[in-house]
Amino acid sequence: MNWASRKETTMAVIVGASTSIPLRRRNRNALAAGIWLVFLAYAVMSLQSSHLPPWRIALGWMGLAIFALFYLALFWWHVDGLELWYTKHQVRASAIVGQIMLVVLCALLALVRPKVAASVLAYPIAFAVFQMPEVALGITLAIEVVGMAVLVWVTPSLMAWAIGSAISVAVVTVVGVLERAACRGQLARQAEQDVLTRLEERQRVASDVHDLLGQTLTVMAMKAQLVERLIGTDPDAARAQAVEL
Repeated sequence: MNWASRKETTMAVIVGASTSIPLRRRNRNALAAGIWLVFLAYAVMSLQSSHLPPWRIALGWMGLAIFALFYLALFWWHVDGLELWYTKHQVRASAIVGQIMLVVLCALLALVRPKVAASVLAYPIAFAVFQMPEVALGITLAIEVVGMAVLVWVTPSLMAWAIGSAISVAVVTVVGVLERAACRGQLARQAEQDVLTRLEERQRVASDVHDLLGQTLTVMAMKAQLVERLIGTDPDAARAQAVEL
């Protein structure tokens, strides 16, 4: 494997976010991500039907609010994650930290009420599949499977919630994989179009240079003929033409 191929397969972590993305696109991306907040209905129902102390229910509501806002903020801030990955094989450090924070928030919600945590497992998957490299999706899936298995082992009554969570995760994953394929195809077509545009520009410049060179050579030939005619009758004019030539 040569150096170029190793470079293409190496994931580079960068710092910062793109400032050239229009605000409208950021808002649209966050709005599209917010559609998945419909799955929070299960978490809301779990808190509503629980017999937990009021302070613990309030903590659960606060945790859900923070989780939802943080989730939307990630999609708003990292709107070009897939483009960055497929075009440059780069991922932002803030996206990695954000993904870790989503998983940590899920774990904290499990301390409040395991059913609530089971209801929000689709969101780290959504961010991973829509904005992160494939390895992030695989790691997130593995962590959630292990975490859900532990919760079901400790509390067998969570089996029904685990099945519902698995269904929501599967739906988000399938939709995300299709979106990734569409994004990859669009970027490939855009790259091909950029290559064609550059080739057309090169051909235009080459044509202009060819036309200019041909015109210049024609003028030079005419002046050379004029020098030849004037050299015997008007040496000064012939000298002036020779200087211009």
